[in-house]
Amino acid sequence: PRPRLYRSLGWDEALGLDGRIVQHKALRFARSVGLGFEVAGLNRSGATRVGPGSATFERTDDSGTRHAKTLRLGLLGLGTVGLGVLRGLERLAPAIEPTHAAVRGIRKHLDAGVPSHLLTTDPWSVVQGEADAIVEAIGTVTPALVLVRAALQAGKHVITANKALIAEHGDELERLAAEQGV
Repeated sequence: PRPRLYRSLGWDEALGLDGRIVQHKALRFARSVGLGFEVAGLNRSGATRVGPGSATFERTDDSGTRHAKTLRLGLLGLGTVGLGVLRGLERLAPAIEPTHAAVRGIRKHLDAGVPSHLLTTDPWSVVQGEADAIVEAIGTVTPALVLVRAALQAGKHVITANKALIAEHGDELERLAAEQGV
């Protein structure tokens, strides 16, 4: 049978392996400081996450082809940054799929060619929806802070380039993300 491919691997389980991929000294150090990391082959899709927890495996077919889960991404804001992210995601399909995009007004985005099924004027439906991760592209601290907090508390990863938000609340948000494991 084909070997099983790790999606994630706990530090202690990794120490039980032969140490040719990741040296045991590096694994012990990472465990001692609580540092998770990823290991992947050059120019290969899919990485193994090494850190807290236990082993999980990739789904593969008989040929060994990985069937990774599609990352569902919700967007808060479709200005210059948000629309650029959405256009970039089109090139990454089917690995990343946008779920919804919260905007102030739908008409201008429809005119710009954004599919209507992605658009909503309710940012809470994006934060509380089926997305695995949220891209915050609102650009102001308010209401971004409340929405980012809610996304992190819901166990969702958050991506932002909002410098003001990070400058004013970065420590709090980093703590919250760590508490939620995102």
